[in-house]
Amino acid sequence: MFIFSKKIIVFLLIFSVFLIQIYVPDLWSWELIPEYLCQIGERLYREGKLNEALSEFQKALLASPGYEPALRYIQLIQQQLAKPSVKIPAPIEVGYPEKIKTRQEIIQEELARWAEKKELTPSYIYPAQTEVKGTLFLDKSVENLQFPIEIEKNTAFIVEGISIQRFLNTVPQVLSVEKISPDQLMVEAKDLGYTYLHIWDSRQRWTLEFLVTPPQLHKTVVTLEELTEEKEGSFKLRYSMDWSLYESGRRLDELERISYYWTHWLEITGDIPYGKFDSSLSVRTLRKKEELSYFTIGLEEGLIGSFKGFKLRGFDFWPGVANLAFSGDSLRGGMFSSPAFHDRLNYTIFGGKEGYGRYTGFSPGLARMRESYVSGLHINFRPQQDNIYSASVFHGWGSQRNPDLNPYGYDLQIEKHLDKLLWGYEIAHDSETFAHLFNLHYRTGNFDFNTEFRNTDKDFRTMTGWGWRAGELGWLTNIFYKPSDFLDISGRLDIFRDRLYPNPDKIRRFNQDLNLDINYQLDQLSSLRYDYSFQNE
Repeated sequence: MFIFSKKIIVFLLIFSVFLIQIYVPDLWSWELIPEYLCQIGERLYREGKLNEALSEFQKALLASPGYEPALRYIQLIQQQLAKPSVKIPAPIEVGYPEKIKTRQEIIQEELARWAEKKELTPSYIYPAQTEVKGTLFLDKSVENLQFPIEIEKNTAFIVEGISIQRFLNTVPQVLSVEKISPDQLMVEAKDLGYTYLHIWDSRQRWTLEFLVTPPQLHKTVVTLEELTEEKEGSFKLRYSMDWSLYESGRRLDELERISYYWTHWLEITGDIPYGKFDSSLSVRTLRKKEELSYFTIGLEEGLIGSFKGFKLRGFDFWPGVANLAFSGDSLRGGMFSSPAFHDRLNYTIFGGKEGYGRYTGFSPGLARMRESYVSGLHINFRPQQDNIYSASVFHGWGSQRNPDLNPYGYDLQIEKHLDKLLWGYEIAHDSETFAHLFNLHYRTGNFDFNTEFRNTDKDFRTMTGWGWRAGELGWLTNIFYKPSDFLDISGRLDIFRDRLYPNPDKIRRFNQDLNLDINYQLDQLSSLRYDYSFQNE
């Protein structure tokens, strides 16, 4: 046993701090080399200097083998260099949009020429400035997505969750994110690059990874054979395999394997004469036990004669309906959705068994089907662009359904836009009790304010379980303010009374929940952040 004097201990501590100050900056600088090289490569890539950009990304791999952004850009540049150059015909008058012919007019003229001469020259048109591709639902199927998600510049899509509270866009120059409703975000690809998007809703935090690629030129169909091929399209097959191992022990050389599993994911997508077809499945293997944890098949943008725009999906699916009466759980069954009356009305009919889909990420043996079923009808009516009315009716049954749940549930929503102000009201009824939600949302260029008032009976139930904030009477406010390009201020205040689990001494007492966040960006690599949280429950 050794006994050290206080002077020796103090000397060792000072010497340790000195070593840290010497070596840590060098280590930190070395880790920043691939990121710095990728920034140079991204700038060259945007300027169209593909060969020079490729060289910088290859240097980044020398500094950090396997660096994901560099690998993605190298693959993207190699694909572009391999493609033959396309010469745009001169007669296209880009400066006069009113003179540019529509796609249908070009097709009709080319087909007429084909009928006369039988010889045609392909022409090209650019995609629209901003095209909404579709909707990405935040549910368990996100775990099966292949990241990063590649999207073309000047395209947009909707991300839909359940009561989205806040989001963090790491690179605003690449993606533009805007909250268009309590459950939806509009994501638009603004510039080429690689970025992450973090979203917090009422269930958890979701992290999505994106790579924005250049817009592609679309070839105009000029023959009947090519017109048929474009209508039928081609199929794409994607496959991935993941492996996970769990070991336990006191030291690295004493670790013992506890469990491991394999996950296989397969997807096929393509265009058929009746719409866009897709199907995917996930198989998980734990030791010698295999289980089909997820399977879905569907048709988007359906087309049968004059009947078009409908959606059809079977097996595991998310109905795309989430409100106070139905929490939007995944089901195993079927769903049909279609617009009507010139897109002023949209209806969705679905039904299926509970207990699947939600357990996709579990190990084999943990997913259990129950004899519990839910069906529903959801109608969304928009008589004017600024007014939306929604109504839903749900029915639940089954021998293993929770006896505390009621067989029927109803929901009604109203939403109106008044210039920069959006207000909405929702009421739900579970056949015995009510739930109410009133919200206001005001947004300008650099200021966003939304508030909601809720009143939910303590015995209120959804179709699958406890009601949303059951028993709460409260007021919630969120504020976001960006006074400059370098300063962001956000806050959240929730004041509510819990009638389900009240204070036994003061039953009518209100709870307070306050969060404040201030972020100041010094430069691209440095920032100052202040967080304050207060809870009194």
